Amino acid sequence: MPMKRILILLAALAVSLLSLSANAQDGQFFNHVGLGVTAGVDGVGVEAVVPASSLLQIRAGYSIFPFKYDKTLNLGTVHRDSGYDLNFSNVPVTGNIWKGGLGKVMLDIYPIKDVPFRIIAGAFVGSGKLVAVKADLHSAVHPEDYRTGIRFRDVSFSTDENGYGYVDACVMKVLPYLGIGYGRALNVNKRVGFGVELGAMYTGGIKFQTYNYANSSNVQTSVLTSSTFADDSGKLRDRGLIDKVSRIPVLPMLKLGVYFRLF
Repeated sequence: MPMKRILILLAALAVSLLSLSANAQDGQFFNHVGLGVTAGVDGVGVEAVVPASSLLQIRAGYSIFPFKYDKTLNLGTVHRDSGYDLNFSNVPVTGNIWKGGLGKVMLDIYPIKDVPFRIIAGAFVGSGKLVAVKADLHSAVHPEDYRTGIRFRDVSFSTDENGYGYVDACVMKVLPYLGIGYGRALNVNKRVGFGVELGAMYTGGIKFQTYNYANSSNVQTSVLTSSTFADDSGKLRDRGLIDKVSRIPVLPMLKLGVYFRLF
């Protein structure tokens, strides 16, 4: 389903449910507030939750992935017709997941009033960088060639002014989300609530890209494909993995939460 249709569907659902809850006579319209901590595929986060009716709760929050990946990689040597060869045999890299964190707004819909099963609809909002990799290329690129574009097959890249190169796995900045869960984030009869949920966020596909800083006012990007890393005979060194991952339109979600009713 195209992203535009998904966003229209979520907006229509939100408006209809909020309209329904605003007219509800159960006395639960924004009369309680809860605060929770969560852990899941989106990282660790905090969420505020309020009831809109006995059948609907609204959550909003922010999450980050606090762990980073550090490793030294052997990426081989790039032979060039002019200039010196680029020796990438000893490259320190640092990787971050969900760079900049994710904001989120979720609607928890309880189809049966006294059963804590819920349907979840909402969206995550972030920088669009699912994975951000920073590579220290000081040992491969001479300082006088920082921000000098290097062409390799169909890819153009360069370091920034400090000698670092970047590769990102990019997704949409607004990620529609649908899921199911069990447990009430805000239980008006208890001080503490627990929740677990399974779902999927729509990414639009994952795009792997590099950056060329030769023109600081107009940074160029190049998309990486499996053919970028083919050997001289045309054999795909990654066995087509990059292309396969790029075509996956959704990411699964598993999340646990502990919530505390403030009042």
